[in-house]
Amino acid sequence: MAPGPQTAKQAGLFDGLKGLINQLSAGSSQQTKQIKAHTQGITRIAVSHNGTRMISVGLDMKLRLWDLTSLREIASFDVYTDRMSTMGFSPEGKMLYANASPQATLGKGSGTFYMWSVLNGQKLLKLDGTQDSAIFSPNGKMIAYADRNSNVVLIDPKTGRHKFGLRGHRSNITKILYTPDSQFIIASAKNGAIVMWNAQTGREACRFVGHTDAVTDITLLDENRLISVSLDGTFRIWDVASGHQVLYGSQLGRTSNIRLVTTNSHDQFLTVESGEIRRWSVDGRELNKYTYKYPHQMATIDISKDGMRALIAYTSDPTLYWVDLNSGQELNRLEAPGTSVYTAQYFQKGDIAIVGMGDGTIQFWPLVKKED
Repeated sequence: MAPGPQTAKQAGLFDGLKGLINQLSAGSSQQTKQIKAHTQGITRIAVSHNGTRMISVGLDMKLRLWDLTSLREIASFDVYTDRMSTMGFSPEGKMLYANASPQATLGKGSGTFYMWSVLNGQKLLKLDGTQDSAIFSPNGKMIAYADRNSNVVLIDPKTGRHKFGLRGHRSNITKILYTPDSQFIIASAKNGAIVMWNAQTGREACRFVGHTDAVTDITLLDENRLISVSLDGTFRIWDVASGHQVLYGSQLGRTSNIRLVTTNSHDQFLTVESGEIRRWSVDGRELNKYTYKYPHQMATIDISKDGMRALIAYTSDPTLYWVDLNSGQELNRLEAPGTSVYTAQYFQKGDIAIVGMGDGTIQFWPLVKKED
């Protein structure tokens, strides 16, 4: 167990990340707090919705739950992998979950979904045979995951019982998402198909037809519009109710790691590609782009909710860069001598970066623009 700073504990300065924000913002941009979280490098981090809890997974194949009020470890779990395709907290914050990537376990499609109690660390659920996608519904009443047969399976998180399976895909599922009201589920696949079902009845509602190759990401622009990107080099905007295509754009590169980021503004979205991040208007115009310093050496990227700034680290450079995506300006940098940045998360309720390091530490870095 890794204790937090004793002086901070005695002074009662920490109140989750809200307390960290207040404390770190009073100091210089290079002042950080850190905890020794794992015996090896940190591969993924997630923070609860209210900013009081954090989970981390490392190369030591441990998943750890942290209290951000005291910076103390609450519980540790053996997960037998360092690669989680998804992990986070249930909407009400009472449960934490993690889905081990199939590529990190034995056999095709043999990922594992775990769920534990945040209160006492008790294991509540373990599901074998999952693919990369596994999520909670926004209302917290269901878990949806992709199985090895390309079905979307719905589980009651309280009982672990199957509700039903959603059939319709004939290829591995790449992404699952719920509509904000939890009434519908949309899933994309490697053959280019996108299907939506009624989550209450299990019936297929509509299909979004157009992509000719694997769909790498889907996300909702708002409650009425869906965006998708594909290895066919296109992005498309769809009407959710009808499944009709609203917009077609063919300017994307044909790379496997393209993902989508929506912003607080409903009239723009970003594509995170192999060499750059591009901003688009919903009418298909490219507004600007940010080119990576080392395009083929990406370690981690995280983008702020407004889509204006990003945290970027490279495998060959022991530095975390905080950049303005519009101007391309470097706002600041976190130097990591003697180690390297493995993962970084932009904490959306305050200007703090949560940074997982190669030496097993987690650092909390105040995002203060450097002085010229």
